[in-house]
Amino acid sequence: MDIHIFWFATLGILLTGYAILDGFDLGVGIVHLTAKTDTDRRIYMNSIGPLWDGNEVWLVTFGGALFAAFPDVYATAFSGFYLPFMLLLFGLIFRAVSLEFRSKQESVKWRKFWDVSFFSASVLVTFLFGVAVGNSIMGIPIGADKEFSGTLIDLLQPYSLLIGVLAIATFAMHGSIFLYLKTEGETQTRLQPIMWKTGHSLIKSKMAETNAPLAGELSGHIFFADKYYGFDDGMYCALRLLNQLCDADDMMKLSDLMADMPRPINTPEIRLDVKEDEKFKLVTEVQKHLKSILPNINMLDETDGARVTLDNGWWLVRASNTQACLIARAEADNLEHLETVKANLKKTLSACGFDAKF
Repeated sequence: MDIHIFWFATLGILLTGYAILDGFDLGVGIVHLTAKTDTDRRIYMNSIGPLWDGNEVWLVTFGGALFAAFPDVYATAFSGFYLPFMLLLFGLIFRAVSLEFRSKQESVKWRKFWDVSFFSASVLVTFLFGVAVGNSIMGIPIGADKEFSGTLIDLLQPYSLLIGVLAIATFAMHGSIFLYLKTEGETQTRLQPIMWKTGHSLIKSKMAETNAPLAGELSGHIFFADKYYGFDDGMYCALRLLNQLCDADDMMKLSDLMADMPRPINTPEIRLDVKEDEKFKLVTEVQKHLKSILPNINMLDETDGARVTLDNGWWLVRASNTQACLIARAEADNLEHLETVKANLKKTLSACGFDAKF
């Protein structure tokens, strides 16, 4: 192997390692201000406390390897892009200072200042890295004398700016996934989708409680709090869908948007008549029975009745909110597995003394 190819591959590995390992640190900084309380913001920072400085060693090593293997490239980059490098260095230093100084005083203004600083520095560093990648893809004007022949404005082309924004979004997702894995309890709950009880008022209340931007029911009610008022509105939902299609490249068709979505097979809503004063008792009996027979208790969700997750699908049975009946549904990845899931549902109801016919 040619020595230049070896060093080129080594630099790629070092840069990729930095993007992956320091990417979640920067991502945590990007989503830092989404935390509602001071305690949550402290948890966010503490989650990367033992790691962030070690992860930056990848970047330092990359710089050293670039100097050793390609000194001309090193010289051109650091002289031609002096201002961007100074901004990058400022962002990295200020991020480190924010992590260390935030808890030095109890003052609310003091902590808020360092919270904003941590967020701003993380966004700045990520954006600069993204712009650098965008320019590298497009190509950088370098003269025969190995000097950068462009200007700062030449580096701020639409494509490179778009890659900078993409880097921010990607690292924010990366950081959110890391926080979900590293936190627990209420903090973790806010980072994952929530399954809640069926019912118009119940959904709206839970949205307000959790500050959720979007919610939906299988019946077709879609609730928007994002740019709207937090309730279901069919006309507004249709307009948001049209807006999504129009914003896509080449006016995406709805069929194209749906093409990559999973298409499970499910039953319609199954109504099982039962006396009004017995429907909740029967659901409680089903829950007790399942707890005694399921090999893994995590297969059972009791948020709204009893929902059992099987290998190839799931089924749900709950008491109707408005009528004297039980509501059941089943879903699977194909028709054969759907029949298996429905049979499991019937068997469970039969074991609890209810002969279901569907």
